[in-house]
Amino acid sequence: MANYTITRSTETDHTYGCTQFSTIQTEDQVAVDGGPLDSTVVWDVTADQGFSLDIEDFSFTGATQLNVPATVPVSTSWENLPAPILYAKMVKVSSVLIRVTLYLAPDASQPGFGGGNNFVMPSTDMNVTVPIEGCAKIAGHSMRFWFNEPS
Repeated sequence: MANYTITRSTETDHTYGCTQFSTIQTEDQVAVDGGPLDSTVVWDVTADQGFSLDIEDFSFTGATQLNVPATVPVSTSWENLPAPILYAKMVKVSSVLIRVTLYLAPDASQPGFGGGNNFVMPSTDMNVTVPIEGCAKIAGHSMRFWFNEPS
C-alpha cells in the first residue's frame, strides 16, 4: 500500500480533460512558460494521515538522477524520462508533501535543464506514462543517517 496520493496542480486558465492528469491542447501549440501549453506539469505527492514522505525514498522508474549539489529545500533532479518530458524535479515541501515538476521545455534557470527542444503538440493524442516508485513511512518512526566525507 502506497499510503500517499498524487494530484495535479491545476491552473484556472487551462482546459483539462476527463481526469486531473489529462490536458486538452491544440495541434502545433509549443510548450512555453505561461503559454496555452505550459512548459511544466506539476504534481503533488501527499502523505496519507499518519504517514510522512522523504524525497530520498522516491524515484522515476528508468530515469537517471542528475548529480545536483545539496539544496534547500531538499530536491532531486532527473533526466531520461519518457518523451516529451525533458527533465523532472522533486522538491520536499514538507514532511507530508513532495512537489514533482515535469519540464516539457528547457529551463536555463534550473541547473542541468538547459538542453533539448520545446515540446510541440502533434495532430494526434499523446498518452505518456511517468512511473514513480516510492513509499510513505509511518510518521515519527524512522531515522536516516547521512555520512559526508569532509573536503
